[in-house]
Amino acid sequence: LRALQSSSEPHRKEALACLNSFIFPMPGSLVAHMNDYLAGLSSLASDPSAEVRRLVCQGIVSLLSTRAEYIQPHIASIAEFMLRATADTEPSVALEACEFWLTFASLDAEACTADMTTTVVGLFPQLLPQLLKGMVYPKDKIE
Repeated sequence: LRALQSSSEPHRKEALACLNSFIFPMPGSLVAHMNDYLAGLSSLASDPSAEVRRLVCQGIVSLLSTRAEYIQPHIASIAEFMLRATADTEPSVALEACEFWLTFASLDAEACTADMTTTVVGLFPQLLPQLLKGMVYPKDKIE
């Protein structure tokens, strides 16, 4: 977790990639330090490195798909971040951020609280145009 604060971009990337790999097995040590992990993601949300920002998005998407209860208390700030990341000029970041919206739409009623739904629906006026803007069509489908 300390390496997330490193001044070295490769150290931040490797630390974040390593921590993200623990989301699916969710060991007790990560659960015990979840607030620190989430704070680390938050501090890296505006990192100058596109790869670090992509990994932040990836970590959030992984958490949302496996343990949405950790996302729920922070849904407003996370959804706002993902909205900004969806508009990122780096395509890999924007694409990873789009995974958040797909994952959110796929959540079952047990994982997605009414508060989470209300928060995301409130972003629709900004989100939908951004998603449409980012859509890529094959040349034969453009009229």
